[in-house]
Parts: sequence; C-alpha cells; structure tokens
Amino acid sequence: MLKLILADNQAIFRAGIAKVLAVEDEMRIVAQAQTAEQMFMALDKFRAAVLIIAGGFHSDFNSVLSAANKNKTRVVVLADTGESAQRVRATWQRELMAHLDKHKRYPANALKGAEILVSFVLDRMGHVLSSSVVKGSGDPAFDAAALSMLKRSDPVPQPPPLVADEGLTFTLPVIFRVKGKG
Repeated sequence: MLKLILADNQAIFRAGIAKVLAVEDEMRIVAQAQTAEQMFMALDKFRAAVLIIAGGFHSDFNSVLSAANKNKTRVVVLADTGESAQRVRATWQRELMAHLDKHKRYPANALKGAEILVSFVLDRMGHVLSSSVVKGSGDPAFDAAALSMLKRSDPVPQPPPLVADEGLTFTLPVIFRVKGKG
C-alpha cells in the first residue's frame, strides 16, 4: 500500500484530491496538512511514500525537499491555478512594497518630490544582487536615495517559488512625495 500525505492550505483542494484517490485500492492518505508545521510533523510521523503538495504551499521549497528526502518520501508538486498564483504574487508584492517603503529615506534638504524607476535582481532568498536606476528623477540626491533604499532593504521578503520561477529581475517606481502631502 502506497502511503500519501496531502499538503495545501485550502481544504477544498485536499478534499478534491482525497476524493479522486479514494477509488485507488493501492493508495491510502495517511495525513492531510493545512500548515507547513503539520506537513513536517506528518513527514516524520508517517514515513509516507509520497507527499502531494500544492506549488505555493511553502516558500522554502528546499526545506520541504530536505525533510522529504530524510524520510525517503517522493514529492509531487501540483501547479497552482492561475487565480491562486495571482493571489500569491499579489500578496508577496504588497509585502515587498511595504518592506521597501520602511527603508525609504527622503534626501536631506530636498523641498520637492520625485519619481525614480529602479531595476533590481534578487536571489531566491530575497537578497538584492544588483540594482540600477532605469529612469532618473533629474536630481542625483533622489536617485541615490532610491538605490540606498534597496541596499537598506536587503534582504527583502523571500519571493515565493512561483514568483521566483518567473524570474527575479524587477523594475518599479520609487516615489518621494513632498513632505506633508500624502
């Protein structure tokens, strides 16, 4: 009998997979995990032959593979639906923008606002490998402030695997507003 563990944070996904696999006499679901902690505990406890995991379930996929390999468990990754992938991407982008914003510093003695377009490359752990100004503001102090923001932000929130798999080069605007004006 092939023992299986299902891992996803959506109950409807786990229920659907369980229903499909219920007709298989050679397979038995021994655990369903809705959190990473539950999944790691199930891997250790049940020593299943296969872990079926949703693509966006855990951001550190290397730790999943390591735990599975330790228990001689094969891993099957199911692709997320476009809607789920969009949700994961949007959530991470919000986290990234909030993180960058916390590290933004208005240039000293500047009396105006500015918008700079920056490009940067991340590694899978969220470390900034390189950055550059794509379109400057016309004021070197603001351009330097935008690049300094990226340096202070390192590391940024780790990109989820589905974002990382699409590429880790990003271009975004850095907007400095006039102090006291939203």
